[in-house]
Amino acid sequence: MSAALLICGVVRTGHPVPAGTPAPDDAIASVRLVHAGSLAAVVRDLPDDALPCEDDAGRYLDALIALLRGGPVLPIRFGTVAPDEDAVRELLDDAGDELADRLDALDGLVEVRLRIDANLDAELRALVAASPALAGARPKRLDDQVQRGAQIGARLAERRDELGEQVRARLQPLAVAHTTVDSQTATEVNHAYLIRAEVLCAFDAAVQELREELGERHAIEYAGPLPAFEFTDLSRGAPARWGW
Repeated sequence: MSAALLICGVVRTGHPVPAGTPAPDDAIASVRLVHAGSLAAVVRDLPDDALPCEDDAGRYLDALIALLRGGPVLPIRFGTVAPDEDAVRELLDDAGDELADRLDALDGLVEVRLRIDANLDAELRALVAASPALAGARPKRLDDQVQRGAQIGARLAERRDELGEQVRARLQPLAVAHTTVDSQTATEVNHAYLIRAEVLCAFDAAVQELREELGERHAIEYAGPLPAFEFTDLSRGAPARWGW
């Protein structure tokens, strides 16, 4: 079996890819472009019979971020594999108009991700202060314990959603689009914003102000600029023609 190709994303055919020996950018040293008309797919060679692994995921992300410096990048769902270059070109030809339109729509835009996780102990103390009934002794009956736990979980989620709305109202004026990413816990706010590259510094400053206001009770993770993973249909789930 010949080596397969891991498809990372789609760019315009003239997209700059630094070349040379040694590679000027380690992040894209292992990727290359497969051209078809006005488009090109960003691909990596996979060893025979290999499946994409965690290391491949890291290289996939690093390469797309590095390429973003040269223009719009349309990410393709990680794990999408093609058997050879001819298959990649065929797919680029089939979806060429749609992909070109998506790239045009993303020109000059980048994604930033913001995750805020409230300290659980502090949140529970705030709940008890606001609702003394929750401060009572732990119920003995299992059904009552389950009910009390559900009440606490619901109240934590309410507080999370209130914070999320405050953050969105604060940052959305600087953004072209916003979406809420699924939270992993009842205390986690997880947002993605699509912004113009030229307002990145202003967005950074707004997040820093938010970090200072929220203080140590909230852990903040902020990442970007990134390709528009949360703002293109192809990044959320590639259509069937992109999978084998």
